[in-house]
Amino acid sequence: MESFPAYEKLRELIRLAREEDLGGDDVTSRLIVPEETVGVGTLVQKEVGIVCGLPIVEMICRTYDERLRVEQIPGFHMEIIEGRMSDARLTPLLRVARPLRFAALG
Repeated sequence: MESFPAYEKLRELIRLAREEDLGGDDVTSRLIVPEETVGVGTLVQKEVGIVCGLPIVEMICRTYDERLRVEQIPGFHMEIIEGRMSDARLTPLLRVARPLRFAALG
């Protein structure tokens, strides 16, 4: 199986995508979301299929906001499932935690 390119090779592409997605300051969240509020999202496999792209999730999170934390689900091993067929349904794959207020682009 071919491995993902190194973070250094993808960083600029991810940064450009972030700039296009967010533009500048997120005025709405800055005004209504308390700075210390933290959110957690779980990436879930919902159907039978091949799980691909998990290694790049952390690269994207690191580029979008250094406060984003990618956590593996206890008992889940990314290197075992990446690129392989899985017949599991509703399987949590990764968790991402971060302050809900995005940092300004820098």
